[in-house]
Amino acid sequence: MSVVAGFHADPALSFTLPARTYTDPAQYQRERQEIFGRSWLYAGHGGVARARLGPLGFANEDPAAPPFATVLGDLEREVRAYCPELDRLVFSRRVSYEVRGNWKNSVDNFLECYHCHVAHSDFCDLVDMTTYRSICHRYYSSHCGRSRGTSSRAYSYAQRDRATDFGSWFLWPNLCLEVFPGAPNLNTFHHVPTGPETTRHVFDFFFENPTPTPEQESAIRYIDQVLQVEDIALVESVQRGLHSLGYNQGRFIVDPGRTDMSEHAVHHFHALVVAALAGAD
Repeated sequence: MSVVAGFHADPALSFTLPARTYTDPAQYQRERQEIFGRSWLYAGHGGVARARLGPLGFANEDPAAPPFATVLGDLEREVRAYCPELDRLVFSRRVSYEVRGNWKNSVDNFLECYHCHVAHSDFCDLVDMTTYRSICHRYYSSHCGRSRGTSSRAYSYAQRDRATDFGSWFLWPNLCLEVFPGAPNLNTFHHVPTGPETTRHVFDFFFENPTPTPEQESAIRYIDQVLQVEDIALVESVQRGLHSLGYNQGRFIVDPGRTDMSEHAVHHFHALVVAALAGAD
C-alpha cells in the first residue's frame, strides 16, 4: 500500500498514514534516507553548526536542501517573542528516555492536545486550554496558550518572572521547542529514531545560568517525572495498537476553530511525510 493511500490535502477529508508506516523496517530505511538524509536536523548546542537558532545548532548533509532560513520561516521571531532572552540562554541539563514507539507516533502525540484534558491534568492546570491554539506553517507548527497563573499542580513560579505564556513549536522533521511559564527558558524535545519501532526522547534545557533555580528544578521535575511518564505511556500504547489486524488508517479530528481539540497539526506533519516520501514510495 502506498504511503499516500487515502491522504487528502484537506484534513477533514483525509485519512492518516497507514499503520504499516509506523512498523515496517523497509519504511524506516526509506525515511532515514529521504527524510533525515535531506532535512535540517538539530545538532545540539555549542560546537560548529551550519545554522543556528539562539543556542541551538543545526546541520544538513544534503547540498540541495532549501536554506535554513526558508525552513525556519517566522519560527525564530515567534520563539523570541516568548523568550526575548534567547541569545543569553546557556545549556543546563540533558534528560533522555527510551520509548517503544515509532518516531512519527511520538511526533503525532506532541502535535495534538485533545488527550491533554484526560492524560495531562496538571498541564491543564498550568495552561488555560481555552486559549490553546495550533497554527500550521510551511515547515513548522506552533502550539501556544496562556498560563492560568503562577501556581499550579505542575509547578509554581514567581510573579516577577516575565514569561506568562506557554509556547511550543514543531520543526520538521523531528524537533520540538518549548518555552514554559516562568523565568527565561527554552527546552528542546528531540524525537530521535533508533529503530522502526523505537525512539529516544532527548530534552535539552537552557536557562540564563547553567545551574537551574529551585523553580526551574521544579519545572524540570514536572516534565521528567509527570509529563513524560504520561506521554510515553500514551505513545507506547498507540504503538501496540498499530499492530491490530482490525486497524489500518483512521480519520483526523478537525475543529474549525483549530483549538486544542483538533488534529489538523498532525495532518500537517503527515503531509510533510507524504511529500518527502512521494518519490521513494
